[in-house]
Amino acid sequence: QAGASVAQAGRIANPVFSFERMVKGEETEYGRFLRFGLLDVLTLPARQAAAEIAIDRAAMSLSAEVYASISQVRLAWLDAVTAEAKLKIAEKAFTGTSASADLAKRMKQTGNFTTTDRIRQQLIFSEATIALATARQERLAAREKLVRLLGLQSEDAQQLKLPTKLPKLAKQPLMLTDVAKEISQRFDVRMARLDYESALKRNGVDQVSTFTDIEYGRRYDTINDAGSISHKKGYELEVKLPVFDWGDMQRDALQANLLAKQQAYKNAVLSAASQLRESYSLYRTSFDIAQHYQEQILPMQETLLEEATYNYNGMIIGVFELMQAGRDMAAAQQSAIDAKRNVLNAEIAMNSVVMGRPIDASTTKISASSASADAGH
Repeated sequence: QAGASVAQAGRIANPVFSFERMVKGEETEYGRFLRFGLLDVLTLPARQAAAEIAIDRAAMSLSAEVYASISQVRLAWLDAVTAEAKLKIAEKAFTGTSASADLAKRMKQTGNFTTTDRIRQQLIFSEATIALATARQERLAAREKLVRLLGLQSEDAQQLKLPTKLPKLAKQPLMLTDVAKEISQRFDVRMARLDYESALKRNGVDQVSTFTDIEYGRRYDTINDAGSISHKKGYELEVKLPVFDWGDMQRDALQANLLAKQQAYKNAVLSAASQLRESYSLYRTSFDIAQHYQEQILPMQETLLEEATYNYNGMIIGVFELMQAGRDMAAAQQSAIDAKRNVLNAEIAMNSVVMGRPIDASTTKISASSASADAGH
């Protein structure tokens, strides 16, 4: 649609042909008159050149939108896989807290547990129940969003299978020099440049039309006077005189529009490097946090869980302390999944900035306090 609209701008108005028949007694006159805009014809090459640039710009805009749509599908897929992985952890946590709450209830009945301790275990189970319900809803919402973006029918949506784990992280993060491209090749920079070039091409044509307009007409008449045929022909020029309106306001508007296009192009070039630095910083920070979870926090949580298991087997701690260690491990796994998702989202967002079609890629906030709490048990 956009391409057809801008292509239409490269065309001129159709000529007007009029035919008339006049009768006076035995005299019949046939008049034929053809009229078209003379300035339109003279400026047609410039109009077509500007239209070709605008068509290239429309094609570039379409490519950018296609790229953005693909990136949105990738983000939705990551969200859906993340929801699947977190649901598995929530189900395990629900099973463990359910057993813990049931054991606390039995121990209270036998007099080996206080009411306060039993209620605490029941509250933990209630939190796990709510967390499981929330995880199921988030899984459904993320899955349906992916289905909508893919345009799947109900039958196809039911057959959609998703992995329950996110892709593994690379051993080393991407370097800024590896992802940076020539600024002039970005979608936004190229579109801004084409906007300016198109406006520059049309500026001369539009400037002329603000002064005057010229219509050229060609006439050819045939007169039949009682069988005597005669012809007459001629032409006429219709010129718009700038008497009341000299077109200065229109020319000022055209000049302002041209300057705005030029400034937009400069701003696109200047902001490109800043956007890339910001998006790379987000990616690198997310990568470092996720790597810290994989190499530090999760191994320490596994060690704590193993120690708790040994201590439980040696009757040093009770079953509730062991279950608490398991819950801490589950919480660390949840945070690790969020951290990995943040990296993958940030990488997609960084690539979209590199291409010049930035998209919104939300990241889950992982506070340092929660990370230290996970590692501190």
